[in-house]
Amino acid sequence: MEDKKIISQSTWNKMASLYEEKFLPMRMYDHTYDFVLEQLKKEASILDWGCGPGIIAKYIASKRHDIRISGIDNAPNMIERARLNVPHGEFYATDMEHAAFPSNTFDAIFGGFVLPYIAQQELAPIIQKINSIVTSEALLYLSFVEGNPEQSEWKTNTHGDRVYFNYHTREQLQDMLSAMKWNTIQHFDVPYDNSFHTVIISKRNETAEW
Repeated sequence: MEDKKIISQSTWNKMASLYEEKFLPMRMYDHTYDFVLEQLKKEASILDWGCGPGIIAKYIASKRHDIRISGIDNAPNMIERARLNVPHGEFYATDMEHAAFPSNTFDAIFGGFVLPYIAQQELAPIIQKINSIVTSEALLYLSFVEGNPEQSEWKTNTHGDRVYFNYHTREQLQDMLSAMKWNTIQHFDVPYDNSFHTVIISKRNETAEW
């Protein structure tokens, strides 16, 4: 069986510069980032999860000079680009499962389009890991493409490079987050080509009953 993660990681590592060139100038998500930034305290600490070349991190740095920025991505070439784009940030070549951060480190985690590269059945332990590194009222930003998880598929570019693309439903994702003490406080449908991308923003609620 092909290792979807390894193949996808290799593709992103290869495509880092092209990805940066295409997506860094895009401004279609800025209002969704602003929703989170407006709620963060002064000198908050954020994690750009699956940061790529630092697209979200760079935007945050341009809007809020007080915020402490970290980022993780499992493609080393993406991390190199992120360090260039956000020189004062701290970026690490790792994934969420293996990231080593102390408890209560982050006031917000931005998962910008990272869910398409995580299978539905892998999400719960990752959210548990997130729960262990965020503050009690942290915010969680997640963007993805809605669809039937059973129809997740390989995407191939014109050069034959492939990534495995996972679909998620907003209802299932929100139910899982709620069960793990996250309350959805906002969602956006962001137009993209002839479709849209879904953004949900949740707030940590440690007082919620299981």
